[in-house]
Amino acid sequence: LISISPDVPETDSTKLIENIKAWVTEGSKSLYSASQGWAYFNNVYILVPSVWSPIAGVQPAHEVHEDAQVRVELTSSIYGDSPFTLQTGECGEQGEYIQVSDNFLTSMLPDPNSVFGPSGQVCLYEWSKFRYGVFEEHGYPGDPLYPMFYSKQIFAVDGMKTIVKPNFCTN
Repeated sequence: LISISPDVPETDSTKLIENIKAWVTEGSKSLYSASQGWAYFNNVYILVPSVWSPIAGVQPAHEVHEDAQVRVELTSSIYGDSPFTLQTGECGEQGEYIQVSDNFLTSMLPDPNSVFGPSGQVCLYEWSKFRYGVFEEHGYPGDPLYPMFYSKQIFAVDGMKTIVKPNFCTN
């Protein structure tokens, strides 16, 4: 489920919806290629805000924005227009959701020279973090949500110990 926040203005709604479809289609092609034909996005639903004007051919929904796996929001005060995945678990655990800005979808996505790279790869990169719990290549110094390292307390035979682990997937 992809949901557009009620805070996103309706002004470019048609362009936004078409670009969401294009982004997911390109992401599905990248996923299909990367998985050697094993995986792709089959059914994707877009939840539009109820405050928007009616859209022809749209079915009523019973979902809410907060339940969506992909959320289209206004530009983030922290991440700007960069898509990101909120991942609160450990490596291999599914993330909470993917967030992408309306500006990214309407202005940056169609630009073939975008700093983000090919749209399908951006979609797949975020999806891999969300669905499969793949971490960024590294954490960020001083970032409370994505630190370079995290500590975990365990109880061992000789008492409590603190283990420091890097914030990225390792084998």
